[in-house]
Amino acid sequence: MEKILVIDDDKMSRDVASQILTLANYEVLQADNGQSGLEIALQRRPDLIVCDIVMPVLDGYGVLRVAQKHPLLRHTPVIVCSGNADISEVRRAMDSGADDFIAKPFCTTDLLGAIESRLRKHQYAAALLPGDAPPRPALRGERWEDAVRQLVEGRNINSFGKRHLLYEYGCRVQHVYYVLSGKLRTFVRNDNGKDLVLELYGPGDFVGYEALLGEGIYRNTAETLEYAELAVIPREDMQQAIAANAEVQRAFFRMLSKSLERKQRYQLLLAYDSLRRKVAQALLRLERKFGDGQTPFRINLAREVMASIAGTATESLIRTLGDFRNEGLIDVEANGAIVVRDAKRLEAIHA
Repeated sequence: MEKILVIDDDKMSRDVASQILTLANYEVLQADNGQSGLEIALQRRPDLIVCDIVMPVLDGYGVLRVAQKHPLLRHTPVIVCSGNADISEVRRAMDSGADDFIAKPFCTTDLLGAIESRLRKHQYAAALLPGDAPPRPALRGERWEDAVRQLVEGRNINSFGKRHLLYEYGCRVQHVYYVLSGKLRTFVRNDNGKDLVLELYGPGDFVGYEALLGEGIYRNTAETLEYAELAVIPREDMQQAIAANAEVQRAFFRMLSKSLERKQRYQLLLAYDSLRRKVAQALLRLERKFGDGQTPFRINLAREVMASIAGTATESLIRTLGDFRNEGLIDVEANGAIVVRDAKRLEAIHA
């Protein structure tokens, strides 16, 4: 069992982090200031340290300075956390030797993602001779398809059940996901707890790549709509692939451009179209994304999820689906699945 040392003078923050890590099957050590934290680190030799910056006796920067110089601690990963997440604070922490920075209050996926990533890199480096850690090989070939294949080869393939959250709004980017099977959505949630879908994803799509630009924060939440298999690509590897290959850069920005165009069209639909057209376009959006173009399109989603795609209340969606069924536009099966019977008439709905 891997040991994590949590150093934080705020008992509530320390306890929350410890509970999260204990549930994730880590052995947790605690200290309430930097000096006692270093004493525990030297005695117990943790595999990783999570350290607050502002603390009495010895602050987080002091912990980093000592850890960098001490032969028993210089290779121990240190993740610092702070309520002050402006760029100058992040830069100072990284320049002082921190392996990662997490803004407080942190979410579960943010904390666990950062720890798993740093532990994995530390274990890989420890298996090599000093100075022998090779960079990941540059991508060969110039085609986007070749780059994707090489990015996915040898990755961890993770399976996720229905309605599993991959990441949440506001978390720092740790991974980009490549969909091998299944359906996913990204969405935002308003102050009233209503969800609005931004994008739908299926096999062959990347999820979370937009957050690689800018400040590196997820600006949406990603959730599986059914059982899904995803290749998990570390952020650094995706960034390296984009930076090292001109064709990959062009394809990456094409993805961003197309995503932006879809979102703009969707916003116009929500702003100006009628309820009937919103629901009709939601069904057609699902068909275009997940249909095979050969057989009648069939989809079975929770009605609140469909309402988040249509941008309407769940009750309004259910009532409109009932109208569509009565008009022969769709069928609704006993298990709730919807079968599109007349896509042309759905497309023609404007009022």
